[in-house]
This record gives sequence, C-alpha cells and structure tokens, in this order.
Amino acid sequence: GPALVCAWQMFRAVPPRARTPSVYLEMMGALGAVGNNEGVVGLLRVASKHGLIPSPAMLMAAIEANPDPQTVLQLHAQLPAYPKSLLTQRAVIIVEQARSSKAAIL
Repeated sequence: GPALVCAWQMFRAVPPRARTPSVYLEMMGALGAVGNNEGVVGLLRVASKHGLIPSPAMLMAAIEANPDPQTVLQLHAQLPAYPKSLLTQRAVIIVEQARSSKAAIL
C-alpha cells in the first residue's frame, strides 16, 4: 500500500553506508507486515553486502518472516555470537520447527 511505498522511498533515500541496523529493521518490519517475507530476508542480504553486521533483532526478524527451514537454520547459525536470551519465543519455536522439518527430510 501507500505506507509501504513511502517507507521504501525513505529507506532508499538513506545512502547504503549510512543505514543503521535500526533503519534496516524498520524496513524489514514494514515488509513483514504486508507478508513480503522474501523482501525481509533480501534486506538482510543487502545489509551484509554493504558491510553491516546484522543485529540479533535483524536476524530474528528474518527468521520469523521466513517459512523455508533451510534459510531459517542458516540465519540461526549466525546467532551464536549473541546471548541466547536475545531470541524471541517465536524465533525459538520457528527454529525448532525448522530443525524438525529438516530431520524429517533426512
């Protein structure tokens, strides 16, 4: 909708090197709110491409937005440097479901 277009225009107006984890997280939240899960994970990749180390909140937003077990586990693997207490309950459940799903495939 119009709010997402406005948010995207504001996000794009900020030069990539000036974008903070908070800027990315707000845009990820806007994309997630409209169900654009691929966009949420895509922004995480864009942040990394521009040299930003994803914050735990960014990683959890991507985990929570992503239905693909393999992607969830890859994102979760980036979290060991952070205290597990930072994981949201929803992220913990999603990671456990991804592990179960992957085990069922093997």
